[in-house]
Amino acid sequence: MRRQQAEECDGPVRITVEAIQQTAEYVLSRHLDEAQDGDLGATLLTLQGHLSALVDVAEGQLDTGRVVVRELVRRARAVADEECRPSRVSARHAAQTAQELLDLLVREGCDTSAEAMEPVRA
Repeated sequence: MRRQQAEECDGPVRITVEAIQQTAEYVLSRHLDEAQDGDLGATLLTLQGHLSALVDVAEGQLDTGRVVVRELVRRARAVADEECRPSRVSARHAAQTAQELLDLLVREGCDTSAEAMEPVRA
Protein backbone atom coordinates (compact mmCIF):
# COMPACT_ATOMS: atom_id res chain seq x y z
CA MET A 1 0.00 0.00 0.00
CA ARG A 2 2.80 2.46 0.84
CA ARG A 3 4.52 1.70 -2.44
CA GLN A 4 1.31 2.52 -4.33
CA GLN A 5 0.93 5.77 -2.37
CA ALA A 6 4.55 6.69 -3.12
CA GLU A 7 4.11 5.98 -6.82
CA GLU A 8 1.01 8.19 -6.94
CA CYS A 9 2.69 11.05 -5.06
CA ASP A 10 4.18 13.88 -7.14
CA GLY A 11 6.77 14.99 -4.57
CA PRO A 12 9.04 13.27 -2.10
CA VAL A 13 7.40 10.81 0.28
CA ARG A 14 7.74 11.75 3.93
CA ILE A 15 9.26 9.20 6.25
CA THR A 16 7.39 8.93 9.53
CA VAL A 17 8.12 7.09 12.74
CA GLU A 18 4.95 5.09 12.18
CA ALA A 19 6.08 4.01 8.70
CA ILE A 20 9.45 2.88 10.06
CA GLN A 21 7.85 1.03 12.96
CA GLN A 22 5.25 -0.68 10.78
CA THR A 23 7.80 -1.71 8.17
CA ALA A 24 10.22 -3.07 10.77
CA GLU A 25 7.49 -4.92 12.64
CA TYR A 26 6.23 -6.51 9.44
CA VAL A 27 9.71 -7.59 8.35
CA LEU A 28 10.43 -9.07 11.77
CA SER A 29 7.09 -10.90 11.90
CA ARG A 30 6.23 -14.36 10.63
CA HIS A 31 4.54 -12.79 7.60
CA LEU A 32 7.92 -12.55 5.93
CA ASP A 33 8.67 -16.26 6.39
CA GLU A 34 6.85 -17.11 3.17
CA ALA A 35 8.59 -14.46 1.05
CA GLN A 36 11.19 -15.48 -1.47
CA ASP A 37 14.56 -13.82 -0.94
CA GLY A 38 14.64 -12.42 -4.47
CA ASP A 39 11.31 -10.66 -3.93
CA LEU A 40 12.60 -8.53 -1.06
CA GLY A 41 14.56 -5.95 -3.04
CA ALA A 42 12.02 -3.15 -2.57
CA THR A 43 11.63 -4.01 1.11
CA LEU A 44 15.37 -3.86 1.68
CA LEU A 45 15.68 -0.56 -0.22
CA THR A 46 12.84 0.90 1.86
CA LEU A 47 14.52 -0.13 5.09
CA GLN A 48 17.85 1.27 3.92
CA GLY A 49 16.12 4.57 3.15
CA HIS A 50 14.57 4.57 6.61
CA LEU A 51 17.98 3.87 8.14
CA SER A 52 19.60 6.71 6.19
CA ALA A 53 16.97 9.14 7.48
CA LEU A 54 17.38 7.88 11.05
CA VAL A 55 21.16 8.15 10.85
CA ASP A 56 20.90 11.74 9.63
CA VAL A 57 18.64 12.60 12.58
CA ALA A 58 20.92 10.78 15.02
CA GLU A 59 24.05 12.50 13.74
CA GLY A 60 22.33 15.89 13.99
CA GLN A 61 20.76 15.47 17.41
CA LEU A 62 22.71 12.93 19.45
CA ASP A 63 26.12 13.14 21.07
CA THR A 64 28.08 10.89 18.72
CA GLY A 65 31.01 11.09 21.11
CA ARG A 66 29.22 8.57 23.31
CA VAL A 67 30.41 5.08 22.44
CA VAL A 68 26.98 3.46 22.36
CA VAL A 69 25.62 6.19 20.06
CA ARG A 70 28.67 6.20 17.80
CA GLU A 71 28.63 2.44 17.37
CA LEU A 72 24.91 2.20 16.67
CA VAL A 73 25.10 5.07 14.16
CA ARG A 74 28.13 3.45 12.51
CA ARG A 75 26.34 0.11 12.26
CA ALA A 76 23.15 1.70 10.94
CA ARG A 77 25.07 3.69 8.32
CA ALA A 78 26.86 0.51 7.21
CA VAL A 79 23.55 -1.34 6.81
CA ALA A 80 21.98 1.62 4.99
CA ASP A 81 24.89 1.87 2.55
CA GLU A 82 25.46 -1.86 2.11
CA GLU A 83 24.92 -3.30 -1.33
CA CYS A 84 23.73 -6.79 -0.62
CA ARG A 85 21.58 -9.42 -2.20
CA PRO A 86 17.97 -9.13 -1.03
CA SER A 87 17.15 -11.81 1.52
CA ARG A 88 15.05 -12.35 4.62
CA VAL A 89 18.24 -12.27 6.68
CA SER A 90 19.42 -8.91 5.30
CA ALA A 91 15.91 -7.40 5.51
CA ARG A 92 15.50 -8.55 9.11
CA HIS A 93 18.95 -7.25 10.03
CA ALA A 94 18.06 -3.84 8.55
CA ALA A 95 14.68 -3.87 10.34
CA GLN A 96 16.27 -4.74 13.70
CA THR A 97 18.88 -2.01 13.26
CA ALA A 98 16.18 0.54 12.37
CA GLN A 99 14.19 -0.39 15.47
CA GLU A 100 17.26 -0.07 17.70
CA LEU A 101 18.20 3.35 16.32
CA LEU A 102 14.61 4.60 16.47
CA ASP A 103 14.32 3.39 20.07
CA LEU A 104 17.51 5.29 20.95
CA LEU A 105 16.25 8.46 19.30
CA VAL A 106 12.93 8.27 21.13
CA ARG A 107 14.61 7.42 24.45
CA GLU A 108 16.92 10.43 24.08
CA GLY A 109 13.98 12.74 23.30
CA CYS A 110 15.06 13.58 19.75
CA ASP A 111 12.81 15.19 17.16
CA THR A 112 11.60 12.27 15.04
CA SER A 113 8.95 14.20 13.15
CA ALA A 114 8.58 13.77 9.42
CA GLU A 115 10.13 17.20 8.96
CA ALA A 116 13.24 16.15 10.90
CA MET A 117 13.67 13.14 8.61
CA GLU A 118 13.35 15.07 5.35
CA PRO A 119 16.49 15.11 3.26
CA VAL A 120 18.50 18.31 3.48
CA ARG A 121 18.23 20.34 0.32
CA ALA A 122 21.04 22.63 -0.81
